Amino acid sequence: MRKWVRGTLVWAAALAASVGVRDAGAQVLYDNGAPGSGGIEVTIRVLAEDVVLGENATVERVRIWAIEDLDAWSGTIEYFFFDDDGGAPADSAFASGLGQTISVVGNQYTFGLETPVALQAGVTYWVGIHMDDDYDDGTDCCVFWSTLAGGAQMGSGAASATAGFFDNWGITPNHHAFQLLPEPGSAAAGMAALLLVAVIRRGGATGRRRA
Repeated sequence: MRKWVRGTLVWAAALAASVGVRDAGAQVLYDNGAPGSGGIEVTIRVLAEDVVLGENATVERVRIWAIEDLDAWSGTIEYFFFDDDGGAPADSAFASGLGQTISVVGNQYTFGLETPVALQAGVTYWVGIHMDDDYDDGTDCCVFWSTLAGGAQMGSGAASATAGFFDNWGITPNHHAFQLLPEPGSAAAGMAALLLVAVIRRGGATGRRRA
């Protein structure tokens, strides 16, 4: 019985880990659409996309797609969360910071937030991105935040603020590829716990039958 339990628990842990990795990678709080081949320059301005969640959620990571021109990226990603103000971002962000632990895979950039951001369901927010450590257009050009594939449109339109001044928002017809993500492994933990409980119950039932 003990040998069976030990072996089954090892099997359960391995299976839970593999299932959890797939689930955590697939879990997305919000997906604005797939990236296309174009993009809008995002080192000299802040670009912002509107977001409305279907349920309350806490955002811990953001994933964007970008096109870098000749290694132009400085390695910095600045993010902003704005309330909505009449169909455009407000003139100040309620949360902002520098992207943490940035992972780059091809043209996919995933980064953590300095502090998790709680968003309410049914409320319009704007997520802003700036991919440089300054707004000088003469040094680090160019990095382009990827626009959506096939000209897909979502929400009311992307907003653009030149040089990081949030009193000059302009609404553009372009929309950009990004995802809002939870804490890494949050889905994996839940799956592992459920699977382990099921295995323990099965082991108990088997032991009783053998007895």
